Amino acid sequence: AKCINVEIDNQSINTIKFIFDFYKFKKTINKIKPSYLLGYTSKPIFYLGLASFFTKNTKFIPMITGLGYYFNRFNKKLIVKLILIYLYRLSCIKAKIFIFQNKSDQKEFADLKIINKNSKSIVINGSGVNLSNSCKKIFSNKIKFIMVSRLLYQKGLIEYVEAARIVKNKFPKVEFVHVGGFDESPDRINKEIYDNWKKEKNIDFLGEVKIEKVYGLLKKSNIFVLPSYY
Repeated sequence: AKCINVEIDNQSINTIKFIFDFYKFKKTINKIKPSYLLGYTSKPIFYLGLASFFTKNTKFIPMITGLGYYFNRFNKKLIVKLILIYLYRLSCIKAKIFIFQNKSDQKEFADLKIINKNSKSIVINGSGVNLSNSCKKIFSNKIKFIMVSRLLYQKGLIEYVEAARIVKNKFPKVEFVHVGGFDESPDRINKEIYDNWKKEKNIDFLGEVKIEKVYGLLKKSNIFVLPSYY
């Protein structure tokens, strides 16, 4: 596979930046002249879906991995959600097939009429895991929990912290580990709150580490936890 980097501002909802980033995508696509456009996550879906209007003999396929912060915090960000729904509807007009990673997102897109009558939709079992690096079952007298995620509220960090407090109070030898760094999302954990969690020492917060080290940490853990809201 040939990799071509197109740098975009992933978190910004600024209209001018959106137009500028779309132009960069469209310019790159015009050079490549692809047969298929696979949009993976929201902004690439918007850019590639809109670009599909300007390309001939190109099939557009959006892959929805999750609807994210603005959909899950509906009451607080209603205007932003309505804009996103409009962008999804507009950019997905030419979509041949929608790929979802869970049935609830598929149902929501159908209810919102983002999936048009000429499109099909399927649900797959996630982005995939490299099975050659999968973990084997281990036995240990010491129980260790591990959570691997970005530092976002909707990943279930508060629940993980609270669970660690309860368990450590009754079973001090049980270990809790968290792996993952900060994110620019508006849903990110406040730095002061994070520092206070570290001071409690109920969880060993390791921050962002290289993927090779993550596999090693998983192999030394007994229980994997991901209490995500999605």
